[in-house]
Amino acid sequence: MRRAAFALLALALTACGDALVVADYQGEPLLSVSGRIADFRYANDDETLRASVFWWQDDRPQPDVTQLVEQQGVATKVTFPATFEINVFTPPPLEALDTTRPFQIGTVLVYADTDADGFLSEGELRGGATMFAIVFAPRPIPAARSPSGEALPRGYSIVRLPLPCGAQLELEPSGEACGVPLGAACDDDGDCGAGWCLTQDDYVEYPGGMCVLDSSRDGCVPANAVPQVLFFDDEFEERDVFLPMCGAQSDCREGYECLLAIAACVPVEPFFLDLFPAFEPMPFCLADLERW
Repeated sequence: MRRAAFALLALALTACGDALVVADYQGEPLLSVSGRIADFRYANDDETLRASVFWWQDDRPQPDVTQLVEQQGVATKVTFPATFEINVFTPPPLEALDTTRPFQIGTVLVYADTDADGFLSEGELRGGATMFAIVFAPRPIPAARSPSGEALPRGYSIVRLPLPCGAQLELEPSGEACGVPLGAACDDDGDCGAGWCLTQDDYVEYPGGMCVLDSSRDGCVPANAVPQVLFFDDEFEERDVFLPMCGAQSDCREGYECLLAIAACVPVEPFFLDLFPAFEPMPFCLADLERW
């Protein structure tokens, strides 16, 4: 889950109204990324920021960001406040990447071009995507070979992080009723029996409410449940709860998606960029994130 914003700011990634486009190419973008930003910097608000798509050269979970390959022709200036949109009209620069892999993984990063060279340099990184990645596949990828655990089409896809990256979760659907309709829609705690109605944590709203159960309650484990830590309030108070288990998108109700890395239904979220001091891109795979 994403970091909480004390104030969620809309942001525009614009360059004279649009993302920069390769001059000799016309047509519909192959990928369009739009969303919002949370700004935690509390300083350097006068910096001119650029946002662009970057690609991992290898499988290292946390590479040196200065070694990432920036996709040319998509960088755009960041201005506040509005929404952002990045349009990509060409495939990734495959000549600079490891093409022995069946796919390429990229991300959106925000940097201050303090040396005015038009590229990301050491010390210039200010933020980026923490909950999403971009996958490019020269040909369709079946679920068994996909980093997301789901079949991916040819071309660009936006995937939710963390990725299972081939890890197989040992699901335990058995359990007790525990007196709660886990995952059901709710208006208040009275709709959730022994549980309570989750409508919002410090990160995201839960559309229509979601009945959950504290995992510390009498040691009761509901059927088809996944333990998860949620954060609340500005002090990031932790609360351990059970969320509804899933193995496919069809297992989750409208407004929710199956995050396969943890096998739980979570709210569908917009694409976010986070800006904060000492930002580092997080690993894509769940196993690497747990060791991070």
